[in-house]
Amino acid sequence: MPCYSRIGTIRAIVRVQRHPEIRFCFDAEREIVDIAECGYHCAVRFGNGAWRDVNATKIMDQVLFPVCNLDLKGTVKSVQDLSKINIITSENLVGYWGTWLKANQAADLEIRKKFTLSDEDMCLGAAIGGLGVTITWQTQAIECLKSGQLTCPLPSRVESGSSYWLITPKDRSASRAMSLFRNWMNEEAAASNRELSQLLS
Repeated sequence: MPCYSRIGTIRAIVRVQRHPEIRFCFDAEREIVDIAECGYHCAVRFGNGAWRDVNATKIMDQVLFPVCNLDLKGTVKSVQDLSKINIITSENLVGYWGTWLKANQAADLEIRKKFTLSDEDMCLGAAIGGLGVTITWQTQAIECLKSGQLTCPLPSRVESGSSYWLITPKDRSASRAMSLFRNWMNEEAAASNRELSQLLS
């Protein structure tokens, strides 16, 4: 899943101590697993939520926006300016760039994919280093925005069409611990969205 652990995992885990009676085990595995077979009570899955083998509760929509370091912010004042600057991308981000440009009535804009890297974390690091502009989302970039390592040169935020979902086995009713965990995840997602709105306003 795309960097859900960046929702402030360590900070958030500390808050779980409000319920010391609950044992918390966090596994940041990217592969889709059968949670019932693996013995997990729940998992976070990324996608459209249409899974017949689990119960799925939406936590957060993925929102896309471009970022760069502060030195480059002044060179990107409009969507069209993206055609004049180095674009940092990866195999996954190419599609995200297309989604964002289409939503900004710029689907035909020719952008220079100067740097194509193997994963999104590398793209974020390259943007921090001043190599160009990359496309990202709230759970990946919020800590870098808060620290001032990155800024958003353009105000447009676009939903990718995918979301983060809390999933549980179909045949398992929600325990008290599970309900508390779901509420906690919703609180963290809401806090993350509020922070993003403040940072990009």
